[in-house]
Amino acid sequence: MCKKLPYCARYIDSCIMSVISEINADSQYRTLASCCGHGKYATTIVVRDTLHNQNFEWFSKLMIPLRYANDKIRRRFYIKDTHGYYFLPNISIPCVVRKTRREAI
Repeated sequence: MCKKLPYCARYIDSCIMSVISEINADSQYRTLASCCGHGKYATTIVVRDTLHNQNFEWFSKLMIPLRYANDKIRRRFYIKDTHGYYFLPNISIPCVVRKTRREAI
């Protein structure tokens, strides 16, 4: 997990830079968007499969539609929550921080 970047920062989170580099090394895939989750959400990477003309989330392999319901091309994938953290709707699972028995007492 790394430091949360400012709003609309066009940088890759440093803690997932190596994964992004590996994905982009394969000419079939192109990274479109990514977020490490910053301890609040699971890490997600939106990837374009140029061979099959499809977008999907790298870890879950869930397909992401190329267009919105009104037939506009999808350019934004993430939604911002009330605390300023971005997540993929229907894919991102909040990280659960469990207390140890000692902390719970």
